[in-house]
Amino acid sequence: MTLKEKNSFVENTKNSKLFKIWDILILIILLVIIALVIVYATKPAGNFVYVYDEGNLVYKLPLNVNTSVRVKDKLTVVIEDGFTFVKDANCPNKLCEHAKKTCIVNSSITCLPQKISIVIVGAGDLDVVS
Repeated sequence: MTLKEKNSFVENTKNSKLFKIWDILILIILLVIIALVIVYATKPAGNFVYVYDEGNLVYKLPLNVNTSVRVKDKLTVVIEDGFTFVKDANCPNKLCEHAKKTCIVNSSITCLPQKISIVIVGAGDLDVVS
């Protein structure tokens, strides 16, 4: 290697940065994705499903037993394989039927026209509706 080649190599090394701006941006995005996966993967599953009709508790169902209950001819709450969801709702838009199955503590499914809330509760959670 000649002296000119060595100087050229040294100059290129000085001018290049270890991490370019795009490298840092990609690293930050990957760290955020990893953090979100960890947060959502470690959320605890609930123990009970509380069904409220117009703010009054009408059912307290264990989440580990497959069952379905009809709430006053308004909708059917289904518990299947540790997840809960709604089917056969009598409301016009049926948004509660399209809600994702859930088992995460403090998550809920609500049917506004029928005034019914389904809340997943853990073992130590309080029985409070706001």
